[in-house]
Amino acid sequence: MKMSHRPFFSINIPVYNGEVYLEQALESCRYQTFQDFEIVLVDDCSTDRTVAISQEFQERLDQPLRILSHAVNKGELASRLTGYQASRGRYIVSLDHDDLLRKDCLEQIYNLVVETHADMVLYNFSEQADFELACKDFPFTSSERIAKKDLLSWYYSQYGSAMWYKAFKRELAPTVEECGEHDPTIFGDVLPTIVLFEKCQSPYYLGENLYFHRIYEESMFMSLTLAKRYQIRSYLNALLFERLQVYPLEERNVYQQSLREVALRNQVKLLKKGLRSSGSYTEKYLFLKQLGQSPYFQESVYYLDTLPIFHRYKKLVKLVAKHHYHLAIGYHWYARKIWKLRKQR
Repeated sequence: MKMSHRPFFSINIPVYNGEVYLEQALESCRYQTFQDFEIVLVDDCSTDRTVAISQEFQERLDQPLRILSHAVNKGELASRLTGYQASRGRYIVSLDHDDLLRKDCLEQIYNLVVETHADMVLYNFSEQADFELACKDFPFTSSERIAKKDLLSWYYSQYGSAMWYKAFKRELAPTVEECGEHDPTIFGDVLPTIVLFEKCQSPYYLGENLYFHRIYEESMFMSLTLAKRYQIRSYLNALLFERLQVYPLEERNVYQQSLREVALRNQVKLLKKGLRSSGSYTEKYLFLKQLGQSPYFQESVYYLDTLPIFHRYKKLVKLVAKHHYHLAIGYHWYARKIWKLRKQR
């Protein structure tokens, strides 16, 4: 296919030390059935062969591959935003350096855009390299327009934040100013996603597994201590609650309720993980103390009865909220013991 002056797609690839899988990601772009695209690769000060691999691949590719380099390491969010700003395509598609696009990914998105004039397209993904098994249960109908309120409600209730299963018009690309001055190393997709969802006017869902997302046994987030993970979650929720204040009152109330529910679910998950961990009694006690003294945790307890969670976990949350940390540890040990005995019968 002859390239137009302005390609239809820009494929954005942020990368840091991606030598292991980068070539596979680039090959998945090279063999797309729709060929009107450019690749914008943003290197975030890699110390391995990332840049060399990218330069070697430029010789093999019929389409433009532009390599941009940060002078200092800035994190995932900054890398994405650099790529968006440099993109020349009409639509932007994101690809993480260790993932793959299905060979007809761009063609499927192009056909839907031509048919519907969508300014943003959500599509499904798989954690299997054959793209067979869908990983997300989207509450939308394929090839139908998504109501804006439904899109935002879904976001605030699910944290549907990954940028790599979204294609969007270049004009909608989030900017540094819109994402604000926040820690760029934490949840790099959360802020650009909410900016994108707020700006889009014609979002559609495409019910095809067009993306392979590689899963590691232990992600960077999961390798953090429970206390640090809770701190990050609290920081993230505070950002989203702050952003909601500009919404009309009726919408704000709906989205705040969704956000409170997902925040409380996350806190219950961390509470369970902390008590089930192999850490010492003192470590568990200190974790519960940090949790119980958080104003954010205390505020969310008011909404505890709105969630369909087991009674024993509601009991645990209330004990921690009242600073009964020793009782919480003892109650959890006792409840687990009883549960195991019942299971053996």
